[in-house]
This record gives sequence, structure tokens and C-alpha cells, in this order.
Amino acid sequence: MLKLTVMSLDIIRPETHSPLRDFPSVEPSGQPQFNRQEDTPEPPKQSNKPVVSKSKRSAKPALLFLLVIILILAGAYGGYYYEHNKLKTDVLKISNLNSQVSSLNSTIAADNKKLNSSATSASATPAYPTNLVVPSTWKNYSNTQEQFSISYPTTWAYKEVPATASSSNPVSYQLEFSSAQTPSTSGTLVPGYGELETSSQSLANALSYYEKVLVTGNSSSTTSTYKVVSTTKYTFNSAPAELLITSSEVNSTKVVTYQANLLVYANSKTYSFASSSSNANPFSDNTVATVLESLKT
Repeated sequence: MLKLTVMSLDIIRPETHSPLRDFPSVEPSGQPQFNRQEDTPEPPKQSNKPVVSKSKRSAKPALLFLLVIILILAGAYGGYYYEHNKLKTDVLKISNLNSQVSSLNSTIAADNKKLNSSATSASATPAYPTNLVVPSTWKNYSNTQEQFSISYPTTWAYKEVPATASSSNPVSYQLEFSSAQTPSTSGTLVPGYGELETSSQSLANALSYYEKVLVTGNSSSTTSTYKVVSTTKYTFNSAPAELLITSSEVNSTKVVTYQANLLVYANSKTYSFASSSSNANPFSDNTVATVLESLKT
């Protein structure tokens, strides 16, 4: 009986399902060996992506930082260059404006001087009294050599002062009028009277000479201040003439004395009739104006 049972068991259990297949075999060394295919580790798969080293990865931020610094410096330099050139342009514009303002101020000053001169000339231009008549009681003086004649009051006296013309003093003849009671002995112009001089100069040269003598020649004076008040063109008895008015002011007292010189060009010479007073128009005095009007050349 026992034998039959064992045989039936062998028949029922196939060899293919033997539990011994799932256990490792024992080698002579005594170590188990696994023969299952799935337990063997597979080698790692190769990747096609490039491998980036750590040194290259760490260099990227440094390059980016350097690029940012360069851009900042370039922007700063560009701003500085722009502002510097703008400043130079502004300075040049200001310099040009200053030059224009200076030129304009000079023009305005010159115009003001002309206006003041015109106003002074207009106010100082003698307005000779009209209808002047030489009194019949007046005396008459004539000089054939100098080619002129002139009348003067009986209360006046005259003094001839012949002179030799030179390069520094072109006056060749001088006739001084003063009071008959106290005749002039100084050889200078007496205020309130007249003085006649002749020279062989042209009208323009005579005008320059008297400006030099009366103003420029006294410019170094420390006691008085001399200046030209006005010059005016005239026609005197159909002859060309220039009226020169100058002034002298005493610095300490501020007293001003005016001198008028009427220069008349006739007979190839210049006659200068001068008179002085505290009036800006010395010829406004009827007596002096009448004496001047009686001058014949």
C-alpha cells in the first residue's frame, strides 16, 4: 500500500514545478549562486546630452556681471561726454551773448553821447538878436593888411598884438578889446569883451587848433576842468564859419566860464572872434553880438 501511494504522488507532481528550481544552487565553495536573469543589474544607459563641467557653469555669472559693469561705465561716459559738450556749447553761447551785449552797450553809449552833444549844441547855439544896428556913435577900426574892419563902442579900447606865425602858433595878428578905463595889458581875453585873431589856416585846421589850445592844452591842469561844449557850422556874411564853444570850471569853486569862438574863412585866411562870459552863449550879449555883426572881411 505504501508503495502505491508514493508512486501516485510522483505522477501528480510534475518535474517542471519542482520547488528546487527557485532556490540557489550550492557550489562547492559553499556560496549560493542565483541563476535568475532579472536579478542581474543592467549597465547604465549612455546619454546624448553634452556634459557641462562645473568650472564652465560657474564662469557664466562672472561674465554677465562684467557685461553689466561695462554697460554701466559706457552709459556713464556717454552721459558725461554729452553734458561736457553741452556745457562747452552753453559757455560759448554765453561768451557770444556777452560780446553782443558789450557791443550793444558801446553803441548805446555812442548814441547817448551824440544825443547829449546834439542837445547841448542846440541849447548852446547862439540866437543872435535880430535887427542889430551899429550905433552911429561907435568907432571903427580897419586893417588893410589883414583885410578886415570892425566897429566897437566908445567905452571900449583896443590893443594890437602883431605876432609871427609858427608851427605851434599859427596866429599872425591879434586885436584885443577891453574897457577904455582899464585897457588890457595881459594879452588875454577879457570877459565881456571881444578878441579878434587871424591866421593863414584853413577853417578845419583852425578849429582843431583852438580845440587843442582851449581844451587839450589845458588837460593837465589840476585847478580847472576844460571841455568842448559844442561845435556848430554857420554861414557868416556868405562865408563858411564854425562856432566853437568851450568851458572851464574851477574845481574848488565850481565856477564855470564859457568862451565862444566864431571862426570865419575869408580872403584865404581864418578870422577868429572870441568872447567869454558866465553865459553858455557869450554872443547873446547885444553889445558883443553887434560888434561881431559889424565885422567885414
